[in-house]
Amino acid sequence: MGFLLQPGQTVVFAGDSITDAGRTLDLGIVGETPLGEGYVRDVVGLIDARYPGHGLAVHNTGIGGITTAELTHLWDEHVLAREPDWVTILIGINDCHRTLYEDGRAVPPATYEANLRDILDRTRAAGASVVLLDPFYMWLPADRGDQPGQVLEFLGAYHQVVHRLVAEYGTLHVRTHDVFQEQLAHRPLPEIGVEPVHPTPSGHLVIAHALLDVLRW
Repeated sequence: MGFLLQPGQTVVFAGDSITDAGRTLDLGIVGETPLGEGYVRDVVGLIDARYPGHGLAVHNTGIGGITTAELTHLWDEHVLAREPDWVTILIGINDCHRTLYEDGRAVPPATYEANLRDILDRTRAAGASVVLLDPFYMWLPADRGDQPGQVLEFLGAYHQVVHRLVAEYGTLHVRTHDVFQEQLAHRPLPEIGVEPVHPTPSGHLVIAHALLDVLRW
């Protein structure tokens, strides 16, 4: 089977700041780069290079700082209203961080799962295909005693949620965290991450390639 994205289809990318990547300005106002400057733009550029004239309608709806709690409220207006054929979802690191360090805004794994189920149910009812990307943290597990190690360890519960939902809903799956762990085994963090959460341009390209591989490009 060839490339899963067919000519003329509509693709919506949803997520937090990693997806946003400069798409929005203060207060969520869309700036002059509606695709952002990260992996969404890279995906589009790579598709255009390999399949000129493919004619996809691509929308980046990423918003910096959000969790699945906010995303559930935005889903119909920001995503389903665009009548997508495909939706990609990369979210969870803020859910993890807030649960560890901001009790009043916590989104523990059980709530994260309930929110994603709600999103997946609505998306399936709308007839769109889904790609779930694991939330990732660019840190090796050698030292779990420090704060990054704590985040890395706790994030595993969110990975379990995504993996369970992938199996249950039959979505496509990008093991983004594993991909970055492999990168870190061969490259220093500054090459692929501004810090453990936000990728550099090279790190965004890593995501783009992993996503396109799953889409059989």
